[in-house]
Amino acid sequence: SPTTKIFAIDPLAKPICGQGKRWVDPSDLTTNYWGGNFTDLLDLDWKGMIAKKEVDPASTLVFLDDHLHTYNRIAGVRKLGIRHVVVEDNYKLGEGATPFDKKSTPKQMFHGEKWKKEGDWLFDNTVAYAEFPPLVPPIMAAAFKGKRNEAGGFMVAADDNKDIVHPMLRPDLNEDDMKLYAHVADALGYDAALVDNESYMQFMNYNQICHLELKSDEEKTTIDN
Repeated sequence: SPTTKIFAIDPLAKPICGQGKRWVDPSDLTTNYWGGNFTDLLDLDWKGMIAKKEVDPASTLVFLDDHLHTYNRIAGVRKLGIRHVVVEDNYKLGEGATPFDKKSTPKQMFHGEKWKKEGDWLFDNTVAYAEFPPLVPPIMAAAFKGKRNEAGGFMVAADDNKDIVHPMLRPDLNEDDMKLYAHVADALGYDAALVDNESYMQFMNYNQICHLELKSDEEKTTIDN
């Protein structure tokens, strides 16, 4: 949207993972809270901005990709009336790149018995939960000889697909899907066989990214009563 305000938050001044130069939105719609200007998501003056009608919590979307305690982040923004959250690294049970990753994602809260209390709260305060599908199934990486990432977040051909949503395309089963997949890979400059590491990462780097629509104060009050 040409009118959407963005708050870009990062404690580091430079990007990680070899991403090179950070892209910075040149418009006046984005406020950058990174590097020396860093302010944590939950430390922004949300209440002040909401009171001044500078932010509408009902239409605000929070995109989490910080590998901190995801459940606490969701609960924190929910207190402010923010209802839409996207979790980029929605790790499965037992997986995670950081200690918080291994004990805080929505997927873990919903399916882990040790987090039943948190899972029940999240379930009771969620209108809708949806995981975005991978483009293709893990079997398309059968030719890749690299090792599974111990932290998770990458699909491999040996995966049984029982804990991910149905892929958008099934090139392994459908000829038309195979043609479309090959076209997409070729257009992007990658090998559809996913033999090399870069091609593999671009198509198999999938971590159950999800969107949660949280209940409004009115909906929560009605249910609690």
